[in-house]
Amino acid sequence: MKWFADRLALVNDHPLPVTVRLSGLKPPAQRGEKWVDLATNETVAVGEPAPRGEVTLTLRPYDLRVLIFSE
Repeated sequence: MKWFADRLALVNDHPLPVTVRLSGLKPPAQRGEKWVDLATNETVAVGEPAPRGEVTLTLRPYDLRVLIFSE
């Protein structure tokens, strides 16, 4: 896991899938705010009424994922 400006890169460098639980990220609190996975274009957390402060992702073997906070 490493920050690149406003993007968070996650790498699974193992031959097995792993589940990653991120906490302490700025939670999307307002409608329209969200965390987006740029590799899949999937929204992984959205503003109200979604739970805040924790994002869980499953990374495939040798997977690279990049998250960005979008307002």
